[in-house]
Formats: sequence, C-alpha cells, structure tokens
Amino acid sequence: MGVNRLSHVATDAEINLMRKSGLTSPIEIEPGIVYSPIGGGITTAKSSIEVGMELAKFSRLIPALQKIVEDNLQEIGKTVSQKTGKIENDLKLNLEIDGNDYYAVEQIFGITIYLGKY
Repeated sequence: MGVNRLSHVATDAEINLMRKSGLTSPIEIEPGIVYSPIGGGITTAKSSIEVGMELAKFSRLIPALQKIVEDNLQEIGKTVSQKTGKIENDLKLNLEIDGNDYYAVEQIFGITIYLGKY
C-alpha cells in the first residue's frame, strides 16, 4: 500500500522553498508516481530525520548499557581475572558496536564481554 496521488502537486519553486525552510513533503513526479524523501527527509533544523532517530535511540541505549555494566561489574571482573589469571580492580572498559551487537572491551587485557543485541 502506498500513495499514488497528491491533492497538490508542488512546483519546482515550491519544492525549493520547502527544502530551504527545512520542510519535507512527498513529491508527485507524474500522475500515479509519488516519491517520499529517502531516510524520512529533513527536520526544520535542516538535519536528517534518520540521523535524529538514531540519536534518540543511542540517547536511550547508552545509559541502559552503562547500567548493565555497572550492575554486572563484579561478574565482569571475575571474567577478566579468569581469563588473565590476574586480579584487576581498576577495569577500563570501552563500548564497541558490531552491527546490532554491543560489547564492553577491557582495555588493559583486551578482554571482550558481550552485552547483548539491541
């Protein structure tokens, strides 16, 4: 299901004005052929809607991942100790992302701890 007609077909001048104003609208190329902006278009701040949605996702996800690490810090420390034979009380963890998989990587020993798929 899709849109195949618009009640108003924008002129080139109207399309240019909308873009300059940061507005997004579907465009009817010819009767029966309507295109929507790739990636959802732009915001009135003239930034990508798709990028804005990704930013919102990571704004929620990063604190959630931090809580997972904080809640499991002792277990992560045990994992590092088991793999290295050393007890490390000052873990230095970085977040790494591979597609939808998230990892905490211990920087001193290079130990990778899987945090989940999001």
